[in-house]
Amino acid sequence: MKDIVRGLTFVLSVVGVCSFLGCSRGEAGDVSKKDGGENTDSTSVYFEVVPKSNPIYQTMDLTSSSSIEGTVVYDGPAPADSIIQLTADMSACNKPLEISNFSRDGNRLAQAVVFLLDVKIGKRLPLEKRYEIRKSGCSFEPRLQVVSRGGGVIFFSSDNVIDDASVVDLATGKVAMYLPFSDPGQVIPSIDLLDAPAAFEVSVDARPMSNAYMVVLDHPYYSITDKSGKFSIRDVPPGLYTLRAWHPKLGTVDKVIEVQRGKGLEELMISFPAKPLNQPK
Repeated sequence: MKDIVRGLTFVLSVVGVCSFLGCSRGEAGDVSKKDGGENTDSTSVYFEVVPKSNPIYQTMDLTSSSSIEGTVVYDGPAPADSIIQLTADMSACNKPLEISNFSRDGNRLAQAVVFLLDVKIGKRLPLEKRYEIRKSGCSFEPRLQVVSRGGGVIFFSSDNVIDDASVVDLATGKVAMYLPFSDPGQVIPSIDLLDAPAAFEVSVDARPMSNAYMVVLDHPYYSITDKSGKFSIRDVPPGLYTLRAWHPKLGTVDKVIEVQRGKGLEELMISFPAKPLNQPK
């Protein structure tokens, strides 16, 4: 109960200070780094996952729609850091730590985000726009999620470990938010982190392999592949689209598709090139 009270007190304190000072990203004192410096400890390669120049999305009542279903595959070698094992001494968490950054069943790739790049109109966004990332056992959960533009994310920690973590914009490698975890039960709210389409990596400075990813979209047409590489995107209006698949260790691959009125796309195959991304900067 004390942990919960401490967390709520922290949230109210940050919100109150920022309401008074007019904080924005990079201006929230202990919550955001002011310099927006590059994160040299990240395990990711920096490139634009979600284009900043996406068309403005508008909602409408659909008279006709279809589904896009398929599988994401990858036949190349697993990235060098697919599974990372740390001893208790190395992890600073008083226990051995195993982190998996890559999962597939045969050549069918799990944990890839599949989304439409250029959708302009369609169904309404989800009403729920509150998200969270929890740090427990020196690992983040969920490891990968898609969130709606304009939403809010809260970061929780239940670890009795002092950790400095960062939220990094994968398009630039710049720190968008700083997360100074110091107490179990600590809660850190974001200010305007999800105000624009983007992709972020959340990682601990001392253990950059302890990470999580968020993709911010302004439309609801996306899916995350399951253990068998399957994805499904429903209620898509007729039209010509670019379908993008992204995996943190493999980059992006695009496929031009046409959705016809009342006729869905089934058994669509998206294949990543048989070569992992280069090592980080």
